[in-house]
Amino acid sequence: VAKRVLEAFNFAKLDPFRATTHNKGIMNGVDAAAIATGQDWRAVEAACHAFASLKGTYSPLTQYKVEKDPETGDSFFTGEIDLPLSLGVRGGVIQNNAVY
Repeated sequence: VAKRVLEAFNFAKLDPFRATTHNKGIMNGVDAAAIATGQDWRAVEAACHAFASLKGTYSPLTQYKVEKDPETGDSFFTGEIDLPLSLGVRGGVIQNNAVY
């Protein structure tokens, strides 16, 4: 599984059209969490897609790699996601949301 995720990630790094599909899959989950917590999911979506193009080309929001444990020599799969989110679930603007 890790090998195929890495292949898909590397394809997304090389092709901005694949990165768009890659990020849309990520944003489906992020949007669901934003909606569930009363956030402006459209603003979250816009911020993340703008963030993905900060380096001059559209790129994946995630990073994946296989690393080795220096003590045991075992390999393990890691992933990171970096999103520009400023969210709240109590106080601030959220108080103006009629749902809450």
